[in-house]
Amino acid sequence: MIQELHRMLRAVRSRMQIVRQRWALALCWLLWAAVAGLLWANVWYLDFTSQQLALAIAGAAMLTAVVCRILVLRSIRDPHWIARHIEAKHPELGAGLLAALEQAPSPQLRKLGYLQSSVVREAVRHGRKHNWNRAVSTAQLAFSQIAQLVAFAALVAACTMLFHRGEAVARSSSPPTELPTPTKRLDFDVLVQPGETEIERGTTLLVVAEFGRDVPSEATLLVEPAAATEGESIGTRPMTRSFEDPKFVGRVASVDSDLVYSVKYAGRQTDRYPVTVFDYPKLQRADAQLTYPEYTSLEPKHIDDVRHVTAVEGTELTFRCRLNKEVARALFVDRNGEELPLVRTEDEAPVYAVTLTLDKSRRFKLLLTDEKDRQNKLPPEFVVKVTPNRPAELKIALPAKDVRVSPIEELTISGEASDDFGLLRAGISYAIGSNPPQEVVLQDSTAAEAVAKQAEVAHLVAFEALDAEPDQLLSYYLWAEDIGPDGQVRQTMSDMYFAEVRHFEEIFRQGDQPTQQQQREAQQQNQQQGQGTSQQSEELAELQKQIINATWALIRRETATEPSASFADDVGVLVESQQQALGQLDELTEQLTDQESLAHAAAANEQMQEALKRLAEADGTDGLRTALSAEQGAYQALLKLRAREFNVVQGNPQQQQGAQSSSASGQNSRAQQQLNQLELSAEENRYETQSRAQDQREQAQGGSEQAQQVLDRLRELARRQEDLNQRVRQLQSELQAAQSEEEREEIERELKRLREQQQEILRDTDQLQSDMSNSEASSETEEAQQQLEQTRERIQQASEALEQGRMSDAVTEGTRAERDLNELRDEFRRRTADDFSEEMRQLSDSARQLDERQRELTENLSQQQEQQNRSLRDGGARQEVMDGLAQQRREYEDLIERIQETVREAEEPEPLLARELYEAVQQANDVPVPEALDVAEQLLEVGVVSDATETMRAAGNSIRQLREGVDSAAESVLGDDTEALRRAERELEDLSEQLNREIREARGEDAPSDQQRSAQPGETQGEPPAQDGQQQGRQPAEGQQSQGQQTSEQQGQNRGGQPGDQQPRDDQQPNEDQQQSGGQQQGGGQQQAGDRQPQGEPSAGQQPQQGGEQSTQPTPGDQPSDQQQPQGPGGQPSGQQPPNNQDNQRGGGGGLLSDLTDWLDASREDAGGPITGDNFREWSDRMRNVEDLLEDRDLRAEVARIRDRAEAARADYTRNSKEPDWDRLIDAVAEPLAEIRQRVREERRRQESPDSLVPIDRDPVPVEYADTVEKYYQRLGSGE
Repeated sequence: MIQELHRMLRAVRSRMQIVRQRWALALCWLLWAAVAGLLWANVWYLDFTSQQLALAIAGAAMLTAVVCRILVLRSIRDPHWIARHIEAKHPELGAGLLAALEQAPSPQLRKLGYLQSSVVREAVRHGRKHNWNRAVSTAQLAFSQIAQLVAFAALVAACTMLFHRGEAVARSSSPPTELPTPTKRLDFDVLVQPGETEIERGTTLLVVAEFGRDVPSEATLLVEPAAATEGESIGTRPMTRSFEDPKFVGRVASVDSDLVYSVKYAGRQTDRYPVTVFDYPKLQRADAQLTYPEYTSLEPKHIDDVRHVTAVEGTELTFRCRLNKEVARALFVDRNGEELPLVRTEDEAPVYAVTLTLDKSRRFKLLLTDEKDRQNKLPPEFVVKVTPNRPAELKIALPAKDVRVSPIEELTISGEASDDFGLLRAGISYAIGSNPPQEVVLQDSTAAEAVAKQAEVAHLVAFEALDAEPDQLLSYYLWAEDIGPDGQVRQTMSDMYFAEVRHFEEIFRQGDQPTQQQQREAQQQNQQQGQGTSQQSEELAELQKQIINATWALIRRETATEPSASFADDVGVLVESQQQALGQLDELTEQLTDQESLAHAAAANEQMQEALKRLAEADGTDGLRTALSAEQGAYQALLKLRAREFNVVQGNPQQQQGAQSSSASGQNSRAQQQLNQLELSAEENRYETQSRAQDQREQAQGGSEQAQQVLDRLRELARRQEDLNQRVRQLQSELQAAQSEEEREEIERELKRLREQQQEILRDTDQLQSDMSNSEASSETEEAQQQLEQTRERIQQASEALEQGRMSDAVTEGTRAERDLNELRDEFRRRTADDFSEEMRQLSDSARQLDERQRELTENLSQQQEQQNRSLRDGGARQEVMDGLAQQRREYEDLIERIQETVREAEEPEPLLARELYEAVQQANDVPVPEALDVAEQLLEVGVVSDATETMRAAGNSIRQLREGVDSAAESVLGDDTEALRRAERELEDLSEQLNREIREARGEDAPSDQQRSAQPGETQGEPPAQDGQQQGRQPAEGQQSQGQQTSEQQGQNRGGQPGDQQPRDDQQPNEDQQQSGGQQQGGGQQQAGDRQPQGEPSAGQQPQQGGEQSTQPTPGDQPSDQQQPQGPGGQPSGQQPPNNQDNQRGGGGGLLSDLTDWLDASREDAGGPITGDNFREWSDRMRNVEDLLEDRDLRAEVARIRDRAEAARADYTRNSKEPDWDRLIDAVAEPLAEIRQRVREERRRQESPDSLVPIDRDPVPVEYADTVEKYYQRLGSGE
């Protein structure tokens, strides 16, 4: 079957190759025919005969045809590409053809499995029915053949004409006499260039007067405005002669308006030539107006001067583009070539607008064309990112699995529902058997003014009240309603779970303990002789449950009004599966003997027949729901065929795994659950065969799957492993504290779910490992593959520990696996950053070399200008400079192109780098460096060395500015999350200090002294102030003894304030986490900033301070004594600053450093603060950079909100010209900025030292509770 599939694909490939080959040959013939035509027109300028040229072209055409054929045959060889082409022509295939191609026979069976054969069979059946050869139509074959023949005929005709061209040339003694002249001679003996012309505004006009036999001694360039009034003076500019050449050159540095020029020489004057200036169309500003859909409840938003817009789908976006002049056509063009015209508005200024409804993310380029078909030089790019209106997210918390209950049990069903824009209603639906489902509404916001975005729902199902009977089936699921993108109510449903009503009594007896070899023999015997009815019923019930789940998944998927293209095929699969289940039921019925079982089988058969009928008639979700009820009724009838007595034995993990992987997985699983609660006397049979080790090796080598992106998968695996580890620790504590048997059973059920999750992590790790080994860059990631293999072993050990109940070992191995995954993720991110660092290094080197060569060329030209005696060597030196300028222009354009490519690549992984590089390119494009270099080359060509030198210096300044911008952007490459957090922390600290300084100056408050800063490290506005009787930040670290506290502190301070366990790591910069911003020592007996305990409470092991005795008494390290030098950060003397000292350190010191700091502060204060001063734009841009540095969405959103509030305060200040409301600014900007800085610091510390002590609750105190918390700490500190 698979061979037939490949044969059909080869037939399609052959037709595609024929079409592509014919078109390639047609293009080849046409190109060579054009070459022959060009040679025919210019044959007299060549040294070859026309016959030679014709034969050469014919030979080259044949050789090119052979090359084209080879390339075409090699270009279409991938069967997956052909499959995707066929699937594009036949959307109903879905991904079935690609899936069929990926099937391979099992190494053991050497043939395809049943499901694999089904996939291949469906693909072959589709190919026979739809004739895939029609993917390449007959018309395409015919048109390509005609095009090839016509092109070949053109080539033959061109070569024939060229072959006989020699006779015509022989009859002609000379080439054509009438050749077009590039310019027109004026005044008989003088030629003025460029004559009447147009020039871009602000560029240089170069006028060259070339004389004939008689050359005057001097010439003058006369320039006057085009609209000059009578009596207005005429500007004169002397023209210089280039050596002995009969040329005079004059120059107008910058032409800003229309003018008229002429050349005056020897008492004569040439005609007057007009020069018209023009402007290329250019975008000056673009504003965006966002009108959100009604279901979002968001107010319309106006964004000024924007290029990137992000909004939810369905938003109406209007771009208003203000241009520098009127244009004939303005278009938005996306990457697919789709054009959106902009319409001229009624504004006085040239404003053009376009409105579009957002449905997908797109990138546009603004193309402008004026009335003379001039286009804008650098079309600006607009990025529109569309956020989809996602369906509601549903999560069943309890019980999130299928359960078995008694007829009198009460089952609590709880879960969570959330939506990005609000929930209308949420609830639970449940049904018993094939009865209609009962819908319970647990949350209703339709009548509320504001809808909730998240809701927790819970419902108690009392089976006794429902008159539940044994072997009945309760199905339940969560549902939620929100507003979809079309404005209509959209319902989302969760996975369906089942609660099977069991009998009150189920007997589990202890069986004989078999060996593993006996167990295998028994399994083989069962497979050969047929399985028992109980086991067959279990298998049939499991198959029916899968059919129910598949039907429910299809119902959840089909949310549109019309069925999808694959609906019919999917329903066909359900029909086949139900027919298979019906066949198994018939086989089971033949083995039944008692009347009760036959009655249950008959009921199941009737329900299956009904489900099969409904599925065959289903044309939408309504028919599927009817079939689902019948399927559930069949499953409920099958439950009655289960046995109520079981033999269970003690098994090792390998036996349990083998049992669970057998066909009777459901029965063995329940038996094993009961076995865990019994004390069986039989011990494990230790007489195992030697094949056990071989089985383990085979198991370790299996399970390889394909995977997706390595970095994202590693991040997800690390997060899932971390969540699982935390849950296992929690369950371990709960299991130790459990008092009743019911609690232990619930914990065991939860542990079983965690075992399954650990197994999923293990499978996903195997899949990732397989993808890495099969990738094209597998050799480059060999070390990472080895590290991932080690991580996989740890995950395997954690899985085995969980399976065996060794929770401590599971936590240990899981934590190690989590750490390895995080390290591997960081390594991949650093590798990406290293790539950008290498690219930036190359760009910096290129910019530096370009700058140095420009300086050398300028210096060489200056030295040449200083030479007094002209010689013949001057021309050679000048030519070298001209060649250098041409090379500079090419390399500059290449550098700009490389920078733009880096910006596109770094937009997602390194947004800060992309932004700074983009700004550097924009600044470089403001100055026309290539045009300046071209003008300098022209000036050198005519011999005007002085003007050329000036132009080259201007170009050199622009190149130097570009180099500085590239060097600055190179520092923005971040290696990992920790470095990004460290940089964000520094930026936030500086931004907060600027804002606080402005607020203090406006309110007339004194700046805090160094002692206050030192006493309150890391203190943020809004935190409770320090109380008397307590030294802030002096709590001892965890594990220290209260006895001898002062002695230990003094010893620690005398050693420099940094005990050995607090020394910085090799990969950590000095003064990070080992020092405080105010010079407070952080070591033994001290607590890090941000880790303070509630004031007034001593930490563990510390004696509370008495009264206020130590409120004024300096302690070692806080205040210098007579015998001590002033202590700087980290306990070092102020005169010995540690390396990499940060700008915000104020601890100790004095003298020149203090004076310099004060002078810098005074200079900064003179410029004003960020709100009322001139540096708000810089402050806001730095806040935006901080937003790009943060990975956490909540932190980024908070920074964006703070920046928006600051921009609103700035807008109010500039609009009303009055002082801001400083109290309101503190509440809205200053305090949240300090809090976000504290959160960033704690997150950075957590990533740097995962085992270090950080506050458990990192969330800031809500605004409405801030006063209450402050009063609480005050009372706590005062001892009330």
